[in-house]
Amino acid sequence: MKRIPLLLLLCCFLGWGCAAQKPEGDVVPMGGAPAPGNGKAEVGAPYLDFTAPKLEGGSLRLSSLVGRHVVLIQFWGIRCAPCLAEFGFLANLQNRYGKEGLQVLGVNTDGVDAPRLSEAMAARQLSAPYPMLLDSDFSIAKRYTPWLIPVSVLISRSGLVEAIHTGYRPELDSVIEAEVVRLLGR
Repeated sequence: MKRIPLLLLLCCFLGWGCAAQKPEGDVVPMGGAPAPGNGKAEVGAPYLDFTAPKLEGGSLRLSSLVGRHVVLIQFWGIRCAPCLAEFGFLANLQNRYGKEGLQVLGVNTDGVDAPRLSEAMAARQLSAPYPMLLDSDFSIAKRYTPWLIPVSVLISRSGLVEAIHTGYRPELDSVIEAEVVRLLGR
């Protein structure tokens, strides 16, 4: 089981799977409704529900947020530099728009338990003003991420996947913020 995180690190380091290295760009249009039973998130299709353990204990079910909130999910890894660079932007979004109905969620794909992730985040002085979820068996990421990490998925209050962004670069900040503002009805 320890081979998977090492493989993810190797792929990201070499640019084989790290979405930020994808030469075609950082916004992946996936349009259209999913084929019945394909089990993959797609832009314009309903979100795929999941329940995941929270870093601080307990668990969170995505459907408990959809309807009341616009949800922005970031799939990330502790060794992924673009993922870590996106943290500040997502924290600012949560702080700025949380009272208006935005809920950011971080879904960690390192395949580690909560104590190890907490230790790794503390060592990098990372904290987030939004829930951090664990996807230790990659079951959530497999349904939502067209590439590895980072991937951000924006879900409207009506439960539709509105955007899927692979990779991160600061130029995406204004694009994602505009999408959030539009979905919040500002």
